[in-house]
Amino acid sequence: MNHKVIDEKYYLLYGSWIDNVICVNEVLDQGKIVYWNEGGYIISETVVSEMQYLKNKCNLKKMERGDVGELFALRKLKIAVYGIGAALSYAKVLNATGFEWLFINETEIRTGVLDGVDVLIMPGGGLESTKGQLYPLGEKGINEIQRFVREGGLYLASCSGAFSAGIVNKRYYEQYPISKNMELINAKIWNINKDHDEWSGQISLGIGRIKVQKSINHPITWQMPNEFEVTYYNGPVFCKAEDYSVEG
Repeated sequence: MNHKVIDEKYYLLYGSWIDNVICVNEVLDQGKIVYWNEGGYIISETVVSEMQYLKNKCNLKKMERGDVGELFALRKLKIAVYGIGAALSYAKVLNATGFEWLFINETEIRTGVLDGVDVLIMPGGGLESTKGQLYPLGEKGINEIQRFVREGGLYLASCSGAFSAGIVNKRYYEQYPISKNMELINAKIWNINKDHDEWSGQISLGIGRIKVQKSINHPITWQMPNEFEVTYYNGPVFCKAEDYSVEG
């Protein structure tokens, strides 16, 4: 990361999000540098001249000389997908966008495979949902995931995979004690069953389209509008944990 004044020619990628990600991954695959800031993805003219096909494949716009503020130099990510539930849906997207990724299982997580990756994807779905994800991992596997996140790894999840990262409640932990070890974020599950004696887990809010707001500027959310619709499919809804904090 540095504060940079453009004193040579640079290009800004201005196409669709998915097209830009594909181009960025191709440049990184060749060992070249791509920068990012709130303005978007930035590639030097030197790189473009060495990879001439980028002019035809990517949407490039010449940048004016001047101060562009802080730039973040990107690097190629290695992504691991926990091979359970809806893992194939993630695999399809990762293949289409040119990311380096691999499927991993619970045994590999327990034996340290996360030391060699930048991102862990925990899909939703699967047999017995959250229980079916966590019990095969065991305490050692869950501790490995916690260590990975606390040392800077990115945990990307949906549905039951996202539920596993949140704070539930005492009654749920009494039923599924292994889940207590998985807490990763200072956020509680809002749609939790507080009344039913037999089930203390998540209450489904149904299926449909919901409107969400973008709260941060980040390469993942770049080019997304401030408000947009997503498909909601029985997943967790989070709220801030005011009276509880996850260790680490």
